[in-house]
Amino acid sequence: MALWGTIVNAVAIIAGSILGRIFPSIPDRIHKTVMQGLGMAIVILGITMAIKTENFLILIISLVLGGVSGELLKVEYRLQQFGGWLEQRVGGAGKESGTRNIAEGFVTATLVYCVGAMAILGSLESGANLGGLFSF
Repeated sequence: MALWGTIVNAVAIIAGSILGRIFPSIPDRIHKTVMQGLGMAIVILGITMAIKTENFLILIISLVLGGVSGELLKVEYRLQQFGGWLEQRVGGAGKESGTRNIAEGFVTATLVYCVGAMAILGSLESGANLGGLFSF
């Protein structure tokens, strides 16, 4: 089944969201450690894949073009503005109360689940029907 990785990813996101609602007060030090560990794993995976590539020039050009186009299109700024608009429409907690606001959560979720490294690699792998290694 070609979309097995996508289905497992969606179920994992839903399960993580439910757990996040049930246990909202994870200490910041644990959150920071987990995020650093995941970031390190993705960097190691990226380096491993970059070393295996035969077309390193294409990799460099892709990184440069992606970074420049993202800056020219102001992707991060637009995501933050949309998150702020969404927060005004839904009415979330602001930074004054010490909690994370909807805009910050929206931008983070979008970056992790939609344009994150593993989301891109997983969907490419699923499309190429290579077994879904990155999705798990």
